[in-house]
Amino acid sequence: MRFLVIGAWDPSESRIPMLFEQERQRTGELMKQGFVQQFLLRADGTGGFMIVSADSAASAHEQLSTLPFMKN
Repeated sequence: MRFLVIGAWDPSESRIPMLFEQERQRTGELMKQGFVQQFLLRADGTGGFMIVSADSAASAHEQLSTLPFMKN
């Protein structure tokens, strides 16, 4: 199955720049594994969208929970 994942954050939050680099790195790993099919950022810097592939919503949530933005 494919799932649309929508993320939003406050770009003025002081932790965002540090977390964003970690998020980009982990997303790249998930793309190489075939989990993340597509990743797009909003032009205004307030969020992003992913298309992910997983067997179930629970499986998708488990993988997504490894992303720094989800952890923090």
